[in-house]
Amino acid sequence: MALRKLVPIIALFSLTGCMLPGGDADGDGLTNGEEEELGTDPEKSDSDGDGADDKWEVDNGSDPLNTDSDGDGLSDGDEADLGTDPTNSDSDGDGYPDAVEVELDSDPTDPSSGVYEGGWPYNPNKASIEDPGFNGKNKIGKTVPRFVAPDQFGDDVELWDFGGQGKYTIVDMSAVWCYYCVEMAKWLEYNEDNYFSQANFPYDTIREAVESGEVQWVTILGQNNSGQAPKKKVSKQWYEKYPHEKVAVLADTSQELVAWWGVQGWPSFILLDENLEIVKNDSYIGVFDEVIAQMAD
Repeated sequence: MALRKLVPIIALFSLTGCMLPGGDADGDGLTNGEEEELGTDPEKSDSDGDGADDKWEVDNGSDPLNTDSDGDGLSDGDEADLGTDPTNSDSDGDGYPDAVEVELDSDPTDPSSGVYEGGWPYNPNKASIEDPGFNGKNKIGKTVPRFVAPDQFGDDVELWDFGGQGKYTIVDMSAVWCYYCVEMAKWLEYNEDNYFSQANFPYDTIREAVESGEVQWVTILGQNNSGQAPKKKVSKQWYEKYPHEKVAVLADTSQELVAWWGVQGWPSFILLDENLEIVKNDSYIGVFDEVIAQMAD
């Protein structure tokens, strides 16, 4: 009789013993006591259901109660599978969020495999923008057309990718034959042997803002040395002569942006806000003054 009474007691202990503080009911590597402190479910190895075990998340610094600890659009489970950092939205530090790289078949663990070789930004929300097309007008308050052109590294770059970055974008329309376009490029890349530096140009604040990344700058080459539509290679040639790592140089090989722009003189400038709307379409003086005024606010 004593043995018969003992069996239920042993069975009861075996059922409840795994829930003791030192036990591990779900077998995830965390004790029941640790799960209680974390607020996780001691009977579920993956409390938030994101595909990553609670123990893995604790070991890797992510939150076992948050499916996307770094808010980059990839679940912590996806990050575990990819080998990315669940606490860093840009694991390889190349300027592109992990989720964007996955979407575009780039490697989020390799800083050399970004969206653009030049490191230009990417606007993940550009598909939601209404394209006015090239029949629209170059007017203040209007959205710039969805323009794609080859850059100095051979990538087809979208002008719209410079939107959504919380920054102003200065776009200059230049011609290879244009003296002042060349001198502006020299000034921008800190070559002091140019017209603007010799003329005590009062806009070094703009140049410093481009250098620091506070303001974006895109040069569009609208004509070659003969005044004709530029070839793709013209972007690379321009960059080799006037190198600046922060300036994207795009060749308008179809001259569709030149036609939309309605160029009256070279270089011509427009200023875009983060929504890709035209803030200024003026000479460099008007555009630069506007940027400086906005930076001062």
